[in-house]
Amino acid sequence: MPPYTGYNPSLARAFEAITLPQSGMTYIGNFLVSQILERHPKLKVVFGGASAGWINFILETTDYAFGISGNASLGYERKPSETFQRQCYVVGTYDDRVGLRHACDSPGAQSVLWGTEFPLAVSTWPDTRRYLGAACASLSDAERKKILMSNAAELYKINKLIDSLGKWI
Repeated sequence: MPPYTGYNPSLARAFEAITLPQSGMTYIGNFLVSQILERHPKLKVVFGGASAGWINFILETTDYAFGISGNASLGYERKPSETFQRQCYVVGTYDDRVGLRHACDSPGAQSVLWGTEFPLAVSTWPDTRRYLGAACASLSDAERKKILMSNAAELYKINKLIDSLGKWI
């Protein structure tokens, strides 16, 4: 949904930042029920450009709708949320304390990446360390390491590089 044409440019950008996470719900729903991921079990998908706070809702809703509609009998090997956990990532951004905490609960820290949104207007730069500290305050050290480093290293197959840099981070 585009912003109201009467908004000033600053308010229009804020509106777009507010509505961006909801636009991701359609994409993830399509990936989860279309059997694309079932047909391509090695495919990895990253849903970025929005906070991680919406992921619990869409996974829970998709599993529920999937289950009551009888679609499990149509050749799906697992629930949509299980497929997400196996093949997908959501990107937590900016001051996303609640979103990161809930995403670690479901789908799990193994499915979460961190992003600064640079160079967008909602970017945490140049205060990324401050935002990151607040966003990760409720996470365990293991969850924090996965979200900030290990998941991306595994996804992009740069584990050895990250291991060699680990002593510097």
